[in-house]
Amino acid sequence: MAVEGLESPRFFRTTDGDSLEEITRSEFEDVARGVVPGRPVVHLPTFEGFPAGFVLVDTPGLASLTASHREVTLGELPFFDAAVICIDVQRGGLTSSVVEFLQSPGVRHLKHRFLLALTHADTRTTSECEEVRVAMTRALAGLVGCTDSEASERVMVVSAGPGAK
Repeated sequence: MAVEGLESPRFFRTTDGDSLEEITRSEFEDVARGVVPGRPVVHLPTFEGFPAGFVLVDTPGLASLTASHREVTLGELPFFDAAVICIDVQRGGLTSSVVEFLQSPGVRHLKHRFLLALTHADTRTTSECEEVRVAMTRALAGLVGCTDSEASERVMVVSAGPGAK
């Protein structure tokens, strides 16, 4: 969650119900891995595009080997204004798990809320990333039932690698 006035991240875990207990980053990592009970929560400084009150939720991956992970993600979706699905550029386009997810009955009516992030763009050339972005755009348009232009607004190329902004 973005919190006005913070200089650096603060880490928490949920305790009984919605109560928050402040913890160290190391303890946070244990909560995030499921070693320690609770739900991990981070309060982050605000910045352009991440205003106060904005909340990001990281759900388990769609291709997880743990069957219950998909159900966790599906259970959270009704509470979100939007969802970002991250796909590694090296996959070359939409993965079968993402296509299956977007076609599943619990998700069909929410398709307009999804953005696709083509990640690890620093591992490929700009033209390779653009080829994958175009392929993803066309596939998304077909799945969601919109024009390529509308789908293009939902596909972004991102990188956290060297030189990323």
